[in-house]
Amino acid sequence: MQHSGLENGRWAQLDFRSQMANIGSEVFRIEKWMLKGNTNQAQKALYRALELIDLTLKYGRKDEPIALRNSMIHEVCLLREALCYYFYAGRIDDIHSLCKYLDAFAY
Repeated sequence: MQHSGLENGRWAQLDFRSQMANIGSEVFRIEKWMLKGNTNQAQKALYRALELIDLTLKYGRKDEPIALRNSMIHEVCLLREALCYYFYAGRIDDIHSLCKYLDAFAY
């Protein structure tokens, strides 16, 4: 686990926007390494992004109303599925689209 320091509950203290922005930074690294042709580093970034996604699902915003929490969980699950598909299919343009989507959470 790369982000073992977040397992102790620090991740749960971040708001959803911050969690998604942090995931976005790893997705950006995936794109960067794919563009450079370094699949080893890209795969490491993928694993870190998936780890953050899984932490988001595990420690999701339990303080949010159930409907909002379910929407967040649904969105994160879709992101996980799309990220894996795009990575293993080598669809760098779609990875770039995910970066643009996740950038919105950083602002």
